[in-house]
Amino acid sequence: MPRLRSPFHFFNYWADHPNFLSLVREVWKEEIPGSPIFQLCSKLKRLKSKLKELNDQNYSDLHGRVVRTKSKLDFLQEQVQASPTDPNLCREEATAAKEYGDICRATENFLRQKDRVQRVSTLSFEKERGA
Repeated sequence: MPRLRSPFHFFNYWADHPNFLSLVREVWKEEIPGSPIFQLCSKLKRLKSKLKELNDQNYSDLHGRVVRTKSKLDFLQEQVQASPTDPNLCREEATAAKEYGDICRATENFLRQKDRVQRVSTLSFEKERGA
């Protein structure tokens, strides 16, 4: 069976990424000849592919990233406890803690948004059945 393409979904956590606004600005500044509606559709299509790249590079396999980042943080925290005066270890641990917090927030936002979409779909289906 041919695989159906899934619809594009904008994930709210993308807007928290430091490169998000510059990526949108870059796509929107591109000159595209044609009618205004063609220009809009073309820019949205290009933005869609850039956002998918951003997602693949930074947010794919969120659960695996959470596990790996937590393991790295735990390891660095053990190292800092063993050698608390090492400034390099302290910086690495702080960076790992920030990274872990960021990926946890992204995961939480993803799950919250996914739950909201599923609840809306369920309510729509129930309304159709009852009508």
